[in-house]
This record gives sequence, structure tokens and C-alpha cells, in this order.
Amino acid sequence: MYITEDIMQDYLLLVMLSFACGIQNAAATSATGASIRPTHLTGTTTDLGISIVRAAVQPKASEARTKEMTVTMRRVGLIVAFVVGAICGSKVFSQLEYTGFLLPLATSVAAIILNMRSFSLKA
Repeated sequence: MYITEDIMQDYLLLVMLSFACGIQNAAATSATGASIRPTHLTGTTTDLGISIVRAAVQPKASEARTKEMTVTMRRVGLIVAFVVGAICGSKVFSQLEYTGFLLPLATSVAAIILNMRSFSLKA
């Protein structure tokens, strides 16, 4: 089997997408103390259900409930962003095909740069 230029481009794209997903997942997991794992939506959905129950059983004015509600809203936001991203992505990729992958690549690179800048300001 001969490796064509098209196959090499597909593999390169796959490597870049895998890298971007890994960086995004690692950054979000580290930044939130492992309370959010953006590329693992099933676990996030399960954690959301657990958070809702925990928040419901805490006293209304307690610090534990406030913290649980914050984590719950992050998870809701993540799930909403995932759904909106899937809808927008399907529109973008139907028009741009493989070139459409440059958008998530660019946003991941921008997030890395912003994170590195904020990290260097704290040090």
C-alpha cells in the first residue's frame, strides 16, 4: 500500500485534532480541580446529576450548597456549549469540509496562549 499525500494530510489533521482535544481536556481539568472534563461528556452528565442531588439536600444558605451550585452551573454550561458547538460545527464543516477544523484549532491555540499569559502573570 502506498501512502499518498491525501492520506498524509488526513493523518496530520487527526494528529492536530487529537493534540487540541488533549490540551483542552488537560487545561480544563487542571484549572477546575478535575470537576470538569470537557471531552468526556458522559462523565460530566453523570457528575451533573450527582451535583444536582447534592445541592438539593444541602441547607439553602450553606457554603457547601453555594459551592455545589457553582460546579453544577459549570457543568450545565459545558453541556450547553457542547451542544451549541456540535450544531455550529455541523454547519461550518458542511460548508468548509476539512478546512473547518481550523476553527477549533485556532480557539485551542488562543486558549493555550491566554492561559500561558495568565499563568506567567501569577508567577
